[in-house]
Amino acid sequence: KQLCDYLKLWTAALAETRIYQGHGIPQGPLSSGLLSEVVLRYFDENYTEKPRAWRYFRYVDDIRFFAKNVHDLRAMLVEMDLLSKQIGLFPQSGKIEIHRVVNIEDEIKSISDPTEPVEVEIALDQKRVQRQLKELSPHFEITNSTRFKYILGSAQPNAALSSRLLKILAKQPHFYVSIFNYFEHYALISKQVSVDLFAVLRENGLYAAFTAAGLRVLRDHGHSDLQPSLDRFAKSILEDRQAMSNSELRATAVSILLKQGKMTWRQTVDYFSEEQEWWPRSEVIKYVQLDHVGKPSFGSLVNDLLTDSAVDVSIVAAELVATHSLALNGPIDTINPIAQLALKKMGLIQARRGRICPIRTAMQQMLGSLVEDVTWLSILGRHYQHDVPKAITIRAYSETDATSWVNILDTFHDDLLDSLYDHEAGAIGTYQHGNIGGALSSATSRFAVKYPKAFRVFREFHEKRLESALSHSVNRATGKRTRFIEFRYIKQAKKRLANAYLEIWNNW
Repeated sequence: KQLCDYLKLWTAALAETRIYQGHGIPQGPLSSGLLSEVVLRYFDENYTEKPRAWRYFRYVDDIRFFAKNVHDLRAMLVEMDLLSKQIGLFPQSGKIEIHRVVNIEDEIKSISDPTEPVEVEIALDQKRVQRQLKELSPHFEITNSTRFKYILGSAQPNAALSSRLLKILAKQPHFYVSIFNYFEHYALISKQVSVDLFAVLRENGLYAAFTAAGLRVLRDHGHSDLQPSLDRFAKSILEDRQAMSNSELRATAVSILLKQGKMTWRQTVDYFSEEQEWWPRSEVIKYVQLDHVGKPSFGSLVNDLLTDSAVDVSIVAAELVATHSLALNGPIDTINPIAQLALKKMGLIQARRGRICPIRTAMQQMLGSLVEDVTWLSILGRHYQHDVPKAITIRAYSETDATSWVNILDTFHDDLLDSLYDHEAGAIGTYQHGNIGGALSSATSRFAVKYPKAFRVFREFHEKRLESALSHSVNRATGKRTRFIEFRYIKQAKKRLANAYLEIWNNW
């Protein structure tokens, strides 16, 4: 639902008047490619499930199929049409074409080229940059959005170009990200351009994200003469119920007033206590002026944020403690465990405290309630402090990268087995830390007999690591090329992994 709400602001159709249509994804931003891959991966996964009489190739949404006869191609089209409808997509029949491949070179040329030629000399010739941008926006209407944004990325601040971009922005506000990025290159925007930019924001206030982005440019780079007007506008946002419903616009308005010392201490405290979104709390705190509120009050606010359940907020607070030499007011065990790690690294606390175990939290988030009773400090012993950041990384990789997940888990199991063998005091043999393969070589070893689930899973991960492209170029045992491990393996392995840990804990 949140994504659909965002698309109402992000997507536009070409027309005499730009129509914001609320479906599809915008062209250009990196996030669009990510979103398209999330959706279109559905085709990739279904294609690989069984042998095919045709071959499938895809670059973003440009899909090509090759077969030896028309019958197979038509069968494929029926199947792909059904797959499309299963995820709410409706292919355009006008773009579907079947033809015989006569010259493969001609076929390759017709496929989308993902690369944009790098033209360093353009960036060095600013007159040429300005000329090309003008040619690409006749009558202040952009004709080739991809090329325009690419060239704009090379443009240096220029008064005439800035004036032109503001006229384009007034007509086509969906280009605001690229245009405001250009304005970020200014150290200080001239008074006239600042006034003109502010006017565009006042006249085009339909989209909160657009207004917030423009206000951030003026906050950081606007002319000082505009500041009184900017402050009044920020205050009006905080008095507007509809504007205040948008966390980005709300945070930007508060940051403007805080930077100028225009908010009372009570208003400042209320904002941080009432803001539900974590990212504004982590960003807006940077604009509280220590000289305005006083070091004791600032320190009190930062200490409150150290206890925030959102890791990013507490980490930012820990940085501010170090930057401004603030005292730690409350008990250490109330501070977010991850912020405690940061404070310890900076030498601001001697040791982490509290009953919250970050390894337990990471493992529960990854494997669920099966492992909620495992006491990792007891199991890992002297390896515990070393494995805290490792466990957090393992949990992160469980949502992003199967190959890295397998590799780092293998090293985690090395530490775990070293502790387990010490705990068993010779009952399952001896262990050489760093040689996990030696302990996993025999299925009849004392370890394998007493801990069959752990043995099978740990060996499975160790062997999987040997197949990983992050470990070797080829598998030394088989001579085969290594590869990147498919993401679906994570889901397949999680329950076995949880049962292995539980087996060790139940025998501890």
